[in-house]
Amino acid sequence: MEKPEGTFRDHSQPRSGTRGVFYFLGAIALIGWLYILFMSDLFVINSVEVQGARSLDAIDVSREVLQILDERPAWRPWPARHAWFVDRPRLIHELSQRLFVTNASVDKTYLNVLRLKMEEQTRKFIFHSHQQYVWVDLQGTVLHELMPDERQRAQARILGSKLPTPDDPPMFHRDLDDRVVIGQSVADASTVKAWLQIASETILEGMKYREFDLPKTSTSSRAILKSAEGESVVIDVMEPIGPQIRAYLMFKKSQPKNMKAIQYIDVRIPGKVYVK
Repeated sequence: MEKPEGTFRDHSQPRSGTRGVFYFLGAIALIGWLYILFMSDLFVINSVEVQGARSLDAIDVSREVLQILDERPAWRPWPARHAWFVDRPRLIHELSQRLFVTNASVDKTYLNVLRLKMEEQTRKFIFHSHQQYVWVDLQGTVLHELMPDERQRAQARILGSKLPTPDDPPMFHRDLDDRVVIGQSVADASTVKAWLQIASETILEGMKYREFDLPKTSTSSRAILKSAEGESVVIDVMEPIGPQIRAYLMFKKSQPKNMKAIQYIDVRIPGKVYVK
């Protein structure tokens, strides 16, 4: 018997209308996921965990971090605090400028939390003029004179009877005409920042030092770095310090045993070391 004639339909393939619905739902799902991942608050940083802070308040650090994130220089479609798009180099640079921190790093970001590791720069340093030793803050203002035991350690460091360590406070020397008093300014904040940057870079290059003899006048850039061995290393504070320190350290490694610097070692000219 012959089968009745009729129209045969292959039900194994979805209809075009059904495919359209699937595509539409897929697009909606994709848009939803993109919104969740990039536009929602799921990955927006609202908490900062700080490791390594000593004198700095973690709340102050958190406030600065969030403010830096909010001040991103260019517009982006996602939130400024999105954990996936933290501009880490910019964040670290800004923190170093605003809070005087070194070796800061973003450990990790997880959902709403940014974990930050940091080392603080010193909040004060030793300044001595003639035989007067005082603590000075980051604004260049004299806080108070050193206690007797602090003064004794500072003098031992200068004389070489106490080996300097990376944890020692920065120490700068310049003989002023008069004694300094509490509240007096020995330098402005920008000058102090430059001094501390030199001290920090010297330590980072692996060189221990006793103290810095600062330029005698504001127009001079010639300073003397007293090495741990007591040598006077002449540097130019207006030029990058790292290459000058490395030149000195390389010279010390190759220095002939019969060569001794009587007055100074000058490393101000790139590629040359002058010994006298």
